[in-house]
Amino acid sequence: MVKMDDIKAEAAITDEAAADKPAPPSLPRRRRTRWTRLIVIGAVGMIITWLIGPLVSAAVSRQREYLADASGIEMTRYPDGLASALTKLGEYGKPMKRANSAMAHMYINDPIKPGIVERVFSTHPPLPKRVERLNQMGKGF
Repeated sequence: MVKMDDIKAEAAITDEAAADKPAPPSLPRRRRTRWTRLIVIGAVGMIITWLIGPLVSAAVSRQREYLADASGIEMTRYPDGLASALTKLGEYGKPMKRANSAMAHMYINDPIKPGIVERVFSTHPPLPKRVERLNQMGKGF
């Protein structure tokens, strides 16, 4: 048998006792769940912002186009001129009437008519709506 003095024996006993004791958690459980919730809420917020941000940006851009039309009328005092110019642009800027099916793989979207996604993310309002607003403004002069 090996002889140990009191200090060595105490060190050996505490070492064995410490090996049986579980390690303390890095954060209390309540604190960990709070951090988990914050991370989940932040991730959901980032996803929502990523989805809604471009929609809001496009809507603001469309409203600024209407404001630009109103400013143009205010400067020229001739809403019919701007309305007829936009009508002429609309006639020449129509989507393709006949799309080549051999080039279909090159199209990002339907070239014949714009879909709902193109209308929602469009930065300019449709020309007929702009002309309609201009005609309503023209009645006020």
